[in-house]
Amino acid sequence: MKFSDTFGPSMLRILLFRLTHKSGEVEVKKIIREIMSMWALVLYFGLSFGVGTAESADRQKNSVKLIFIHHSCGENWLADENGGLAHELEKNHYFVSDSNYGWGMDSIGDRTDIINWPEWFVEEGSPKILNALYRETGVHSPYRRKIGDPGGENEIIMFKSCFPNSNLEGDPKDLPSSGMDGEQTIANSKGVYNRLLKYFASRPDKLFIAVTAPPVTDSRCAKNARAFNLWLVHDWLRNYPPKNVAVFDLFNVLTGKDNHHRVKNGKIEHVYSTGRNTLYYPAGSGDDHPSAEGNRKATVDFISLLNHYHGEWRASKPEPLRTSQSLPEPHNRRDAREKTPEKKVVVPEVATDKNIGKKYDHTPAADNMIDDFEEGLTGWEVFKDDSKSGTSLGFALNKSDKAGGTGSLSIQYHLPPQSWATCAKVFSESRSLKSWNGISFKVKGGGDFHVFLYEKEQNGDGLLIFERKLRHVDRKPDVWTEIRTPWKEFRQPEWQGDPSVTFKPEEAKGLAFHFTSTTEGEKGEVHIDDVMLFK
Repeated sequence: MKFSDTFGPSMLRILLFRLTHKSGEVEVKKIIREIMSMWALVLYFGLSFGVGTAESADRQKNSVKLIFIHHSCGENWLADENGGLAHELEKNHYFVSDSNYGWGMDSIGDRTDIINWPEWFVEEGSPKILNALYRETGVHSPYRRKIGDPGGENEIIMFKSCFPNSNLEGDPKDLPSSGMDGEQTIANSKGVYNRLLKYFASRPDKLFIAVTAPPVTDSRCAKNARAFNLWLVHDWLRNYPPKNVAVFDLFNVLTGKDNHHRVKNGKIEHVYSTGRNTLYYPAGSGDDHPSAEGNRKATVDFISLLNHYHGEWRASKPEPLRTSQSLPEPHNRRDAREKTPEKKVVVPEVATDKNIGKKYDHTPAADNMIDDFEEGLTGWEVFKDDSKSGTSLGFALNKSDKAGGTGSLSIQYHLPPQSWATCAKVFSESRSLKSWNGISFKVKGGGDFHVFLYEKEQNGDGLLIFERKLRHVDRKPDVWTEIRTPWKEFRQPEWQGDPSVTFKPEEAKGLAFHFTSTTEGEKGEVHIDDVMLFK
């Protein structure tokens, strides 16, 4: 590994950029000290160094690639001689890269304010930016790696705005805005983060960590900053089921000695002293950069929380949703692969959902049958909220209770409060279903649940979700009911994007039955049969 990989010319360019773009005396002196420290390290370490121990090779092999989008506060936090975050991340098996001033297409690295995040993630040029970000392996801050690149893309994406973003105007109770006028307000900031969720939901193969902006010493907007960051921690993801987005409240950690956002005794702890909303750890008089003491405290809290978030994401990571990978063995699945002899199907009396039109013949052409469960349960699998103890969903082939043929899909679920579980069938390749008008199936029993349709993302390997809610009051619990839904009735959930957007059948990737619980918890059993397409 070359020394230039760690403290190379790019690091010097960043420091010189900051020196020429900052006019404050404190900031200039600070940057000059950093340049001197960097070259002292060059003299100490020489032109290159090698890593060859068995321990480092093992750590490299088992490391997860992480990239951090930041400016000067993040740079100090990562630095070996300041917050030591990069070093601690490496000890915990993360391979760290970062972006800084001047990075990327059109120097997008210069723009990390909250109002800039749509440019990174959801606007027209975002795919090119993200393609480069996911492949970035450079070091743009003063930290030294001890392991080599394990290969592949960055899987964990940390992004943080700098401390000026704590000067938010508006009212603490302002709702998210639907548009952007460029003003740094609570409403606009909430609106930006809500917009990001649509893209994040399409990339379950990535873990996104939103790091809150550090506090400032000025108290004028301090209450607003506190209110916004509490919204991020407690409300932003309230209706977002996937586990691939999380928040670290750096603001809170830096506002008081006893303020924390961490995992303690196996549980997430977010504690703070009411009324303390300004920077407790300033780097110096008139300097809103956090001190090394504050940064080291943040490192300890963050490592515990990141390990927790990463574990949750890994446990719930829906690998089959990545079209570049084959389907793994599903959880809680009992396959019945024995073939049954062909025979004429007798269809029992079926009740019809009032919103779905007439009945249809059970014996369809082969190309419009998705699954009649005549040959087992091949391809069905379970995804669930593993962060909630007691969440379970199992399914089996039911040969005694079916709408027709020899069997049906029986799903049993038990959900503690505020949990979810999904029984899904994901196609190995996308299918065009545009010659059909919608999807139908027969259902018996169960409470309310959602039917999901998966659509391949247009500019990536992720999936878009479209849903229709099925209420138990729309069907009789003890008889088979036919549910017949046109494509246009499947809409994006609010947490993924625009609820007015409907499913496009040209790039279908599968379907699922999705169960959720409120504060009371839910349990039940539902039977599904004859999942097929109609014209």
